[in-house]
Amino acid sequence: MATGNAPQKSGGSAVPKVLLGCLVAIILMVVIACGVGYYIMSNIKSLGVGLFASVVTQAIDESELPEDQKIGMKEQIDRIASGYKSGEISDEQLGKIFENIGESPVISAIPVIVVESTYLKNSGLSEEEKADAKKQLDRAAHGLFDKTITMDNLDPAMEKIAERGPEGNWEIKSNVSDDELKEFVAETKKICDEHGIPDEEFQVDIVAELKKSIDDALAQ
Repeated sequence: MATGNAPQKSGGSAVPKVLLGCLVAIILMVVIACGVGYYIMSNIKSLGVGLFASVVTQAIDESELPEDQKIGMKEQIDRIASGYKSGEISDEQLGKIFENIGESPVISAIPVIVVESTYLKNSGLSEEEKADAKKQLDRAAHGLFDKTITMDNLDPAMEKIAERGPEGNWEIKSNVSDDELKEFVAETKKICDEHGIPDEEFQVDIVAELKKSIDDALAQ
């Protein structure tokens, strides 16, 4: 049993679900980022495009994203699946869709989205602290999205809640204490202030980015 002296932990066990649930809103982006996009692209026919779409759709349904985002994402996933199955989307166009998604600015904002969607929500911070933390994380996502900052700029903040993996990338700890989360938020605010990122909430429109990636590929 935990004692009163033990640091309270923020949520951490849901990270895999976030990456394949909440973040499956852009599951193709995550696939590309993990370096297995080519495999899926090359084997999607044998794997079954219907099964692929079904798995993605289920993950979207289980996510905690707003309903409008869920609906929009499922429409785009179905668009890819039905288009590829009917032959309206060629192998080359499918490859271009993957390429576009891999280059989307949403990719760079994934770490911040993970912290906000999982750790912050399940933390022991007060509602006021959570509201401020969300705004600071929104600012960071905004900066990453429009390239005002890079993940390198966020290193001083990330080191509060993450450790470097074998390949040098940040791996968020499985358990993050509330104190560590507060330090992360404070450092994030400092970085955003230094780079002139607007002190306001910002929502990444994942559906718009996914649609843009598809539209661009099909227009060629």
